[in-house]
Amino acid sequence: MQYNLGWATAAEIRYGDGDGNDQPRSVQVRITQVGIPDPLSKEFTITQNSSTITTGDNSPYYQWGRKDPMPPGDGINNGAAGERVLEFGMQTDGNSRYTFVMDGGRAGAMNIGVQNPNIFYLLSNGSWYDGAYVNLWDSDNTTVGAYTWTDNNATKTVYDPNPVGWKMPPINAWTGFMKTSVTSTNSNASQSNVDGAFSGGWRFWSGLDGTGSSIFYPALGHRFSSDGKLYNIPAYGHYWSAMLASAGSGYTMRFNVANIEPFYTGVHSNGFSVRPVRDETPQQAQP
Repeated sequence: MQYNLGWATAAEIRYGDGDGNDQPRSVQVRITQVGIPDPLSKEFTITQNSSTITTGDNSPYYQWGRKDPMPPGDGINNGAAGERVLEFGMQTDGNSRYTFVMDGGRAGAMNIGVQNPNIFYLLSNGSWYDGAYVNLWDSDNTTVGAYTWTDNNATKTVYDPNPVGWKMPPINAWTGFMKTSVTSTNSNASQSNVDGAFSGGWRFWSGLDGTGSSIFYPALGHRFSSDGKLYNIPAYGHYWSAMLASAGSGYTMRFNVANIEPFYTGVHSNGFSVRPVRDETPQQAQP
């Protein structure tokens, strides 16, 4: 897919007088009594101060194995400054439609996470759930740590967050991003198959040795496993694969300005980006 799952393009939204000069907007309101002799009337002015909301390119984050997204940041800032409070209703009074909780502890049983899609479950060094299931994003997987970087298939599951026709990528999805043999220790960006310099992310060639078209992977950082907060925007990119590395970690592609690691691992409780790949599995005809 050309974009991350849930992609939103950078925008600048202005609230003002409508003339583009960011002045306060005012409207006069008149209230008049009706149904009585000599009705009284009162006029007053309501003024709305001007404001500008600026966001960068952004997309939601996912904890490994979960189908439900965790809210994106504004694509520009880390920590509290990056939280898009007004747009996503991340209120603390409990009255909003969607209250995002970023300090939910550990879910334990996997079904608890399914029942609470708004909670970011925390565990700094492992999985957000008890780890009893190894096939949440690849239905054919039956064991832990059985993958190698040559594995090229992942079978879509009901917990896959992607739309029909798309799925979580297998671990070898990013091997073409390096010019050398791929191992977990590949990290030198000079050995990578990139189009141009790092600029808030990398643009990778779709074909080997600088051929084909190029596709951009933004460095949208992540939500950290121990506190759910935004980090490393726009310095690092983290992208989940469908593959399980251990009972508490999954394989990812990680990069920054100097390093590109297509066979990295991250703990399940981290919130990383998702870049879908096309699902070539034949679809059953509907009756």
